[in-house]
Amino acid sequence: RVIGENGQEVTSSVHIRMPGKVPVGYGDEVTFKEPNGNEKTKKIISYKVPRNLEGEFMMTVIHL
Repeated sequence: RVIGENGQEVTSSVHIRMPGKVPVGYGDEVTFKEPNGNEKTKKIISYKVPRNLEGEFMMTVIHL
């Protein structure tokens, strides 16, 4: 389940995990290459930065 910026449920077609805390926001776009070689650009619809038990940032998870 993915919740968007305004608290509504949204459909995510791609999620990307990046190590550590990465500065991203809702207005940002991400360009990535699919396994078949096609390049796509999509807007971030949701993101989160989970922490481990010690309170350290583990990764940044973005949903496109």
